[in-house]
Amino acid sequence: MTGLPGTIAAGSISPNNPYVPAEIAATAGKSITWDRRFQEVGPVESDNERTTLRTWAGLQGNLFETWTWDASLGYGKFEQRQRRSNEISIRRLQYALDAEYAADGVTIQCASEEARAEGCVPVNIFGEGSISKEGADYIRANPYINTDITQFNALGFISGELFELPAGGAQSAFGVEYRRDTQAVDTDKAMRGDAITFNDVPPFEGDVTVWEAFGEANLPLLRDEAFANKLDLDVSLRLADYSQKNIDLMSSYRAGILWEPIANYALRANYSRSQRAPNITELISPPRGDYDSIRDICDGVTATSTGAGHDSCRQDPGIAAAIATNGVFEDEGGSKYSPNAGNENLTEETADTYTLGFTMAPAFLEGFNLAVDYYDIKVTDAIGSLSNEDILAECYNSSNPYGADNEYCQVISRDTEGQITQVIQQEQNLNDIVTRGVDIAMAYEWQLDGYGELSLKTNWTHVLEFSTSYYGADGLVEDDYVGELASGIFEDRGAISLTWSNDDWRVRWSAKYKSAMVDSHDRVEEWNVLKAENQAKLDAGDASAVANPETPAFLFYSSYITHDLSVSYTMDVSQAELRLYGGVRNIFDNQGPWVADTGDLVETGNGNYSSAYGGGVGRYAYLGAELKF
Repeated sequence: MTGLPGTIAAGSISPNNPYVPAEIAATAGKSITWDRRFQEVGPVESDNERTTLRTWAGLQGNLFETWTWDASLGYGKFEQRQRRSNEISIRRLQYALDAEYAADGVTIQCASEEARAEGCVPVNIFGEGSISKEGADYIRANPYINTDITQFNALGFISGELFELPAGGAQSAFGVEYRRDTQAVDTDKAMRGDAITFNDVPPFEGDVTVWEAFGEANLPLLRDEAFANKLDLDVSLRLADYSQKNIDLMSSYRAGILWEPIANYALRANYSRSQRAPNITELISPPRGDYDSIRDICDGVTATSTGAGHDSCRQDPGIAAAIATNGVFEDEGGSKYSPNAGNENLTEETADTYTLGFTMAPAFLEGFNLAVDYYDIKVTDAIGSLSNEDILAECYNSSNPYGADNEYCQVISRDTEGQITQVIQQEQNLNDIVTRGVDIAMAYEWQLDGYGELSLKTNWTHVLEFSTSYYGADGLVEDDYVGELASGIFEDRGAISLTWSNDDWRVRWSAKYKSAMVDSHDRVEEWNVLKAENQAKLDAGDASAVANPETPAFLFYSSYITHDLSVSYTMDVSQAELRLYGGVRNIFDNQGPWVADTGDLVETGNGNYSSAYGGGVGRYAYLGAELKF
């Protein structure tokens, strides 16, 4: 069978269809799933044309001798014109699949008279090259998506010395700003009416306006020249009035201290509160098509199973029918339709950030610099959506009764066989996000007498925590994302480079490191429970225990390192500067691990290279030239 990944709904192909082989006709009334492409329609292609316009004009001047002023206007516009080619119209395909013999007993035609009136051509999907050119033309769709974004900005501020302190003048700036953002998405009507084989992108448009006032100041609190001792305080405040209906006056502010007790050694501490208003897409977008891998909580339900949520799962008519027919409901796996949707009731999210660190550049080690910082960030009322698994848990396995009155069940759709067809992920102010960690940066430069300069740089980030939490029906639900592949939050990340250069040449070697990851903390926990149960059986002499249980595939991923090398040479050419450069990226061709779609080979069997590891891009070389004149 040819075709694109998907399912023909039950009853779409009549057993009397002249194109249907006997073995397929025997399945009449059941859904038919296939995973090949309609080659006759042509390869799916996407053509994008993007245009960006940015203009800015302003005036500057002096005020009160020691102050300066600045006023400006800006306007920007972004346009994207996307055309998809060789997609399939599902509506037309269903008409084309419902074929019959005409009155002459020879001609094959579409069964629907209405479809024939619009030019329906029967399609035979059984066999390579079996779809006629006319049939391919009938079911082919070339939808468009047009996006227009604009921003108008008016800004004015003054800056200068606010007053004199014993340690020096307090430098400051004050200003006001106005912005208006608009966004419009226009999509082909056929994309929705014809149910095209592409993520559903509904049309929408909206705008947001904001008035802001801000001020900041640097206050020198201490200057002791004898001991090179100095202390500075930075403060800032920004007030914002947004047009969104649920947002009151927003305030963001910051206070930071920099203390240098002796020359070249400094301590710094900062606290800031930042607030972010939802953007236009987060506010008003209708459900936008997307596909996600979903682990169905109802997978494996039987008439007597006692797993989490199974009592509620059995109340779904499709799942109940599957149990009655097969004795068990089994999720087919693979990607499910999981569109993202905006929410006009969103409010702002608030982040509190604390940082504490020190810097040092000791005089006895010329060219050496070291900075170490600890950060602690907490975002409350964070705008986001629950994972599909959390939505399923809130519907089927919480104190909220299962059914139409449960808001989480309302966004879950299943077909007549119980398979998930859609889970809508709507934006909400529901999460608290906490992240803590340590950043280290070091640089060391030294001169090689007559042989150029050598520079060593390195940075390291260690994540102590990156977690989210929200209050579900049964209390606080927390998720830890550190070291979990899907999140891309590595516990440790580092980079190091060594560069030699002189007036003309520059040679640089660099390496990047990412620490080990797991596919899912939940899967690791499940594996540890199974290992403990198996070990208990071993200790008890149970013959059913496995002596050396095999670690599940695609559960643990080792650390990852890549190396790069680049060389450049600069020369003068006829009053211009020419730079020739080249190099090799990923010298040792480390493409990263092969990752199963859902982290479980048994579920899908389809795999890919994760973008967290560079998406499987191996070793490659490059050459280039740059001319400045």
